[in-house]
Amino acid sequence: MDCKLGCRFTARAERDIDSILEYISEELCSPNAAAALGRKVFDCLDRLRMFPNSGKKVDNPYINDESLRKVFIDEYVLYYKVSETDMTLYVVAMIYGRRDLVHALRDLDRGD
Repeated sequence: MDCKLGCRFTARAERDIDSILEYISEELCSPNAAAALGRKVFDCLDRLRMFPNSGKKVDNPYINDESLRKVFIDEYVLYYKVSETDMTLYVVAMIYGRRDLVHALRDLDRGD
């Protein structure tokens, strides 16, 4: 792809990212760390918009979507997929990497 893709967030991805940043800022009392992670997320998305296939394909028995990919950002896993039809990168979810990721993705196909 020669140009940057557009970028959209699912409702779940918005909730995930917001709650992660809020937890780091409020519960861990580290607003600077939350801001730094937020910048890393958007820097990563900027790179993915140029190189959308750079993430690893997701191998999970609960996921029927073979287009789902993931990238690691610090201790978190960002899940996304690309629509070549509308030239858009869709951020699907962001999950703490030490969770049981196989089961954490169980409801991902619901599309909320």
